[in-house]
Amino acid sequence: MLLSIFIFLLKIPYSNHQTVSYVAASVNPPHGCPNFGLCTSVTTTLISSTNVSTVYEYGCAPDNCWCIDGTTNGTLPCDTIEDQCSGDPCGNPTNFLCTSKIDGHECSCQPGFTGSNCDSEVGTVCASAPCRSGATCQVSDNSTTGYTCKCTDKQFGDNCEFDKICAIAKCWNGGNCSSILDDSNYYCTCPDDWQGRKCEVANTIKVAPVFDGCYKYDYVTIGALQTKYSDNQMTSAKCNNFAQTQSKTMNYLTICGQWCMVSESPIANDTSNMNNDCKTPCGGNSSEYCGKLNQRCIVYEAGTVEMDPNPCTNTSLCNADIGNGVCVNWADTVTDGYACACGPFWTGRECDTPVPPACDPSPCINGTCVTNQQYNKYTCDCDPGFFGTECQYSDVCTASTCLYGGTCEETNNGGYKCDCLDPYFGNNCEEINRCDYGDPCVNGKCTTTVNGITPDFTCDCDDGWTGVNCDTTMPSGATHWPPAPSEAETKEKRSLLANKRDIKMTYSGFFVLRMGKKKKVGEKGSA
Repeated sequence: MLLSIFIFLLKIPYSNHQTVSYVAASVNPPHGCPNFGLCTSVTTTLISSTNVSTVYEYGCAPDNCWCIDGTTNGTLPCDTIEDQCSGDPCGNPTNFLCTSKIDGHECSCQPGFTGSNCDSEVGTVCASAPCRSGATCQVSDNSTTGYTCKCTDKQFGDNCEFDKICAIAKCWNGGNCSSILDDSNYYCTCPDDWQGRKCEVANTIKVAPVFDGCYKYDYVTIGALQTKYSDNQMTSAKCNNFAQTQSKTMNYLTICGQWCMVSESPIANDTSNMNNDCKTPCGGNSSEYCGKLNQRCIVYEAGTVEMDPNPCTNTSLCNADIGNGVCVNWADTVTDGYACACGPFWTGRECDTPVPPACDPSPCINGTCVTNQQYNKYTCDCDPGFFGTECQYSDVCTASTCLYGGTCEETNNGGYKCDCLDPYFGNNCEEINRCDYGDPCVNGKCTTTVNGITPDFTCDCDDGWTGVNCDTTMPSGATHWPPAPSEAETKEKRSLLANKRDIKMTYSGFFVLRMGKKKKVGEKGSA
């Protein structure tokens, strides 16, 4: 029976695994320095210890605090935030209150003022912010309910609620902007040479030059021609452009090497023949021929430039005649040479498909739908605890989402991102890289063990340097420092370690390691 119990005990593993963990300082986390400063040489304080776990809390001696950007030493290390409000970045200090933050500044209204511009006195009609953001609210004289809104140059309306659309949309190439379709859209009236939504497309159709043949160079008919120019990078397109700059209509191009001659009628008078001199490549385009000066010349019928027809002369296009949209003349490469700018309640190729009111029905799941009447668009005013374009997400940012001074921003997909103070990083600003601060390896290469806020690192010292921080000069002639321990020192160290309990190891089987000596499982007595 005793033998069976003995064999059974041999088969049951006995675990005495103990974990060790480190937590951020309870005051001035993570290492105990104000304003999220970091420590170059952390201390630890025992918080709790059981047979399965031991927990230490980080701390820092004041002299070892390393201040992050935007902070400096005051009464205590790193306890002072540097001035971020010089130059009144918020605006008029009579109205705005600027508060320095570690990575910038924060603006709020001075006591007694409110509104987006902090220019409305508390207790007046303007305190309810009736004017659009950016506009200025002015209380009417001797009135408790009257006010006027002073709009910006891009706003109009009683409360500046509408956009001056032509102050936002710009026409190019000398076009003139006008507001159309009840100020919901704009139209650019273009000069004759331009077309398109913003007069950005040339209103011409170019026909390329047409090859006529290769002819013998003639000193009288060709060489004496005066309307010509030379270009070592000649091409037929360049010669054609030159022809179009002339006051007369030039119908023919004669290219002889780098020379371009243009004329109203043909100037070559022999029979076309493509001999080898004809096939001399153009200097500006090796895929086409330009002939050879004094030998052979390539002749083209000049290309033409024609005005692109304007289909918008048909007033029924885009249902413009009934006010649904406006036709915009466009390049011939666009379908049918035009496009439609539709009013806010119409869509489709011809502005022929009705668009329902933006908030009918309301797309806001957990909030109130607000219509922009000018464009028939909507925004959602979300109920507390929700966000998203349709208030479809529950809030995810809390005061503890982003650690150590990081700022949480909710994203359109229902998630969040943290903007971390330098040098913190990670999804929640939970990590540091010890090599990024305090210059731990003075004369060497630093390698970090990134594990949350644990400031572990090792140094690979440059030649001639040693020490944990590579800040000790190695004695002349030494290859290792300090010297390797003797055999007797090594034996003594092993003996000491054998009588200590290693809290990170797990021991299984018949014997259990305790302080002092090994005892069999079940043996009486205390360690």
